[in-house]
Amino acid sequence: MASLFMNQEDRTRAVEQLFGYTFEDPSLLHKALHLAGSGGSLDGNKSLAQVGDAVLRLALVSEGYEKGMAREHTSRIVDRVGGNDMLTSVGFLHKLDKLVYKNPSQLGGVPPKPMACTVEALLGAVYLDSSKSIDTVRQVMSVLGLVWPELAN
Repeated sequence: MASLFMNQEDRTRAVEQLFGYTFEDPSLLHKALHLAGSGGSLDGNKSLAQVGDAVLRLALVSEGYEKGMAREHTSRIVDRVGGNDMLTSVGFLHKLDKLVYKNPSQLGGVPPKPMACTVEALLGAVYLDSSKSIDTVRQVMSVLGLVWPELAN
């Protein structure tokens, strides 16, 4: 279903079903789905993506700490799992590009960087909506495949 024809309720239902998480404040979810220039906002989901980037890194770094991993090893995992290439791939894999609100002048698909930003923004939205529960964010990260690789080098 193209995002042009989806209403807010359909988008909310699609993300909640994918994540296995119900938003208390769906407006956070919709802020996360707004690309720059859409919905009257020049920055779109970028501020929320900043929160999501920080919480994603916190979840990964704390897991590295809990596993007793060396700082350098943890940094490589954070760079790999939390990098734009992985975030972009995850976003497209789960068809999040079909759910974003685009700027009306944007033709075609969602570019890679805005897709990565959207995934981060969605994690930020879950974090804020769940009363800043890192465990809830970790559950959503797991659903998306943003997990600590057990046998990573």
